[in-house]
Amino acid sequence: HLISASSSTDSSSESQHSRKLLHVFKEYGQPDHSVLNIDLDLRSILARTALASTDGLEQAARIYKSGVNVVPTTLQSLSTGLSINNANSNNFDLYETYVSFYGGEQSYADTWIQAALDRSNINLGGRKADFMQLGVEGRSAAVRWGTVTLNIWMAINFSLAKSIQHCDSASSHNKIAQENWDDAFSFYTGSLAESDHPLGGYLFFNFAQMNGEQFGTCKKGKECPANTEMLQLFVKGKKHIAESKCSQLDKYVKRMQALMTVPLIQAYLKTSYALDLEDDARQETQGEAAAFSAALAPIVSACNAGSADILFKDLAPGNAPTS
Repeated sequence: HLISASSSTDSSSESQHSRKLLHVFKEYGQPDHSVLNIDLDLRSILARTALASTDGLEQAARIYKSGVNVVPTTLQSLSTGLSINNANSNNFDLYETYVSFYGGEQSYADTWIQAALDRSNINLGGRKADFMQLGVEGRSAAVRWGTVTLNIWMAINFSLAKSIQHCDSASSHNKIAQENWDDAFSFYTGSLAESDHPLGGYLFFNFAQMNGEQFGTCKKGKECPANTEMLQLFVKGKKHIAESKCSQLDKYVKRMQALMTVPLIQAYLKTSYALDLEDDARQETQGEAAAFSAALAPIVSACNAGSADILFKDLAPGNAPTS
C-alpha cells in the first residue's frame, strides 16, 4: 500500500540505494539557496497523520501552516497563489492549466489541503471535494499525499520556470537562476533522500521510487529510471546555468515535467484499480485516490476536458466505489 510502502525495502537494498544517491548529491553539490529541509516538515506531518486521529490532524495542520524547519517557507506557503512574469517561456502554462481547471483559484492546492484538514466541503469552479464524506483515516491520507502531489509538485515546476525566466545568456552571473534551480532540486529530493531512508526521503523522489517499484520499472533498492534521468537533468541544468547556456533549460524542463507526470499516473492507476477491481474501500485508499485524481485531472484536462471531469469526479472524496 502506498502509505506504508517505505517499510518494505530490505537493508541490503537500502544501503545500495543510499550509496548511489550519495554519489548523485556529491555530483550536484550542496544547493546554495536551499529549502532542502522542507521534507522534515513533511516527515513531521506524516508522523501526525499516521495517528489517524482528530488530534493528529490538528497537529499536522499547525506544522503545515507554520512550519518548523525552513521558516518562513512552509508547505502552505508553496501553494497559496503563485505568479510569474513568464514572457520568455511557456513552461509555466502548466500552472495556468491547474488554475483554470480549478475555476481561477490560484490557491487551489492550499484550499484542497485545508478542506481535508478541516473536514469541509469545497467547490473550485465546479470541482467539488466534500471531505465530510471521509473519516480521519481518509482525510489523513489525503493530506499526506495531497501535500506532495499538489503543493510540492507545483513548487518544483514553479522553481524551474523561474530559473528559466531569470537565466540570461548574456550574463556571466546568473545567481537568481541558480537559486531557483537549487530550490527545485531541494523540493524534488529533500534533505533525507541521500540518507539510509529506504526509498529516498519524503518528497517527490520518494514518490517516484515507490510507484516505480510497485509498477516494476525498477527493483527494490535500485534507483528508478525516472529518478535517474531527473537527477541527471538537474546536474546538467545547473552546469548550463553556471556557463550561461540558458537556451538548453527550456528543453530540460519540458522533459522534467513529463517525467514528474509519470508517478502521478501510476499512483492514480494503482488506487483506482484497488477501489474498482479489488473492492478496497478503506478510508486510507479513498483519501489517496482523491489526492492523486486532484493532481492528475488538470493535466488530463489540457488533452480532454471530458475525461478529466470523469477522472476527478469518480475519485473525489466520498465518490469512490464502496463495494
